Amino acid sequence: MAKNSQSNRTAPIDVAAPDSTGVIAAWQGLYHAFGARFESVAATVEGLLITGLTFDAQYDAETVIRDVNVKGRRVQLFPTILWINGEAPEAFVDAQEMTTWQVANYRGTVEGGATRTPEYVRKAFAALKASMGIASKRGPKPKTINLKKMGNFNADVLRNAKVSSEDLALLIAAATEAQASLVAESEAEAVAEVSS
Repeated sequence: MAKNSQSNRTAPIDVAAPDSTGVIAAWQGLYHAFGARFESVAATVEGLLITGLTFDAQYDAETVIRDVNVKGRRVQLFPTILWINGEAPEAFVDAQEMTTWQVANYRGTVEGGATRTPEYVRKAFAALKASMGIASKRGPKPKTINLKKMGNFNADVLRNAKVSSEDLALLIAAATEAQASLVAESEAEAVAEVSS
């Protein structure tokens, strides 16, 4: 697989078995998220030998290789045979497929035995998701006020929802207009009842 210019790549390294097995088993994610490329792969008596392995410059090749080998995944014949013969792995289809790959290859590789995925892996996949336009926002959902349950409504509800003064002015204007409309309807119904 042809390498990109060396200025934005890690220094090329050779990876022998058993570490090469983990690298090839995880090749789809390494290729797409970390920009991994190699010059060649050869089968030896000990296993696979990857020659000229590089990553995008922001990643530490030693760390990526060490972490991806913690789980000891096995290489599958297909699509591995295609990859070692120079074909690029298929791109990830959606965020779920990326999450599945991360769990299979990196979950639990944080030092200290934590069950999390390393931060550099999460950031790499966040960037990949953003580049594919499938990133989703994280964090708490905005607070909503249920108008059908107004019994608990007070100023604290508005403060906790962090309503801006502009939004509060719009809310007051809409509430005033709705109240005037309801009063007019109520008065019209009262007049209609008296006249009948």
